[in-house]
Parts: sequence; C-alpha cells; structure tokens
Amino acid sequence: MIIFSFFYSFIIIFGVLSKIILAVKLQQCDIKSSGDGAPVACTESGAVKGYKGDNKIAIFKGIPYASAQRWKEPQPAPKWKGIKITTDFGSSCAQPTNNNGFYGSEDCLFLNVFTTISSIGKTDKLSPVYIWIHGGAFTIGSAASGPWSGEGLASKGIVFVSINYRLGPLGFLAHPALSKENPKIHGNYGLLDQIFCN
Repeated sequence: MIIFSFFYSFIIIFGVLSKIILAVKLQQCDIKSSGDGAPVACTESGAVKGYKGDNKIAIFKGIPYASAQRWKEPQPAPKWKGIKITTDFGSSCAQPTNNNGFYGSEDCLFLNVFTTISSIGKTDKLSPVYIWIHGGAFTIGSAASGPWSGEGLASKGIVFVSINYRLGPLGFLAHPALSKENPKIHGNYGLLDQIFCN
C-alpha cells in the first residue's frame, strides 16, 4: 500500500504541471484586500480571500470547486459576488460515524490551496502541483484529515491542493435505475468529482 501511495503521489506531482487547477485557477484580481494584507485571488466562480501562513504562504481553505446534485455528475460551482472568505475547511462529505450515525454534508465539494503569495496570478512561470486525495476506502475522510498542512511543500515552490469528493452511497452507488437515467455514469460520482477538479 505504501508503494502504491508513493507511486500515485509521484504521478500527481510530475504529471500535473501545466496549470494550478482548471476549476479554481487562482488569478490576480482587481479586488484589493481590506488592508489586513490577507491574500486575495480570483477563481472562475468569484474572488476568494485566504490568509497568510508562515514563510509568505497564501492559504485558501474551503473553495467550492463544484456543486453536487445527488447521483449526478458534478457541475461548476455557482458564481458568487463579492469576496468569499476561505479561511476554514469546507464541510466534509457525508460519511458514517462509529456509532451508526452520519456526519458531514452533501454540499461538500471544496478544495484547499497552499501556495506562495508571489505566485498568485503568475502565468509566465508555472509551478508544479501536488494534489492530495484523501484515503478512507471511499467511505470516510476529508481534505482536512491527516497530517497535511501543505505549507511545507508550498514553501518549496510546489502548489499543494487537497480536495473533498463524495463518499459512500452518495459517491459510489451503482443501481440499475441510475444507469438507465445516464448510461455513461455507473455509480462513480466520487471519481467524477476527483476528475472534475483537475
């Protein structure tokens, strides 16, 4: 399992070098921060305001990258007006707890970006991108879980991105009625989420 995890991470680091993320491309904005020095960037859905980490790292947490309709392909995140504050992780996707309950939300398609402040909006020099997709057997976990802060890689010039994707029956339910509705899908909504954000 460790070999597979390392190999998968290696492919992601060296295979996704061309753009930060198609769904979220962090671009320079004409919108200025409110004077507190917090980094502001524009995505295809609207402006986001994160916060400064150590070593001049810009941190954006909980950026919506798509909207999820139950058992359907992900769609682009709705556009918003103004500046969305992205200083906290977005909701985890619905998943079971140890006591036969559930927590999380169906509105959970968020990602987090850790990058250098100076790289926001730069298109002349592209940076390598590391996309961390959490484990959990497609039933548990979130982009906020694990020991990953992203600041360490970002301080080395690597854009670190972590994502949520739909889990359990909301992400991986294969049923004949759903296949009749859309024969292309086959119950892999969580994988479609992962592909959509790339």
